[in-house]
Amino acid sequence: MATLQITDNRPSGDSHADGKAYFETSTNKMLVWNATAGAWIELDPDGTGAVPAAETYFLTDEDAQPIATESDKPLMYEPST
Repeated sequence: MATLQITDNRPSGDSHADGKAYFETSTNKMLVWNATAGAWIELDPDGTGAVPAAETYFLTDEDAQPIATESDKPLMYEPST
């Protein structure tokens, strides 16, 4: 079992082990290092949080696609008369 380290402020630099976690007392947040993104993931005290801003995606109306199309009909589809 790992021990959660407590720190006043998050460690600097970007050479942390993937998944390294701290509790940061200055923000009252849990921090988990995401080595792929090279950034800290911040979790609020209730366990919620967000991925780093670099991984936030926005969908515009032009990007939207219908969820189901005519070709997505079930195998037993019978058109209404």
